[in-house]
Amino acid sequence: MATGYIRDVASMKRLGRHPVTAVHHRARQRIKELLTTTIDDKALTGLLVALAIGDSTAISAAQWQTLSKTGTNHLFVISVLHIGLVGALAHKVLGFLPLSIVARSTSTLLLTGLYAALAGWGLPVQRAFVMAAVAVVAGSLRRNVSATTMFCSALSLSS
Repeated sequence: MATGYIRDVASMKRLGRHPVTAVHHRARQRIKELLTTTIDDKALTGLLVALAIGDSTAISAAQWQTLSKTGTNHLFVISVLHIGLVGALAHKVLGFLPLSIVARSTSTLLLTGLYAALAGWGLPVQRAFVMAAVAVVAGSLRRNVSATTMFCSALSLSS
């Protein structure tokens, strides 16, 4: 956690908010409210909200301690795993629709990007999205692309 202070109160000004930011925050809040009102078990609700949108504020200190002891605390914030799972799930589900490979790949990237935006688009999320995008593009080329080549491509794109 970080703290801050104001040096010159007279020079303070409110910065405008981008409309996308407002939509992003409303969407996250609605998902949190939906899970909170639907599920009676508050301990479970905190974990599900953390898994869904990366908001770990409702996870109790005791739960964090248990998660830390078991080495699973990193799974309850948006991580590479979440972005990859959303991308893989989207690609698999879209495979059941009569779409061209270009439409399927584009839709996969769009859905994965929307989830990444919902997750806050932090630096780890951006890197995970780049890796997912490289994997989708490599798969859409219908060529045998090695994991090393995909990793190096993603690394060079995210630098």
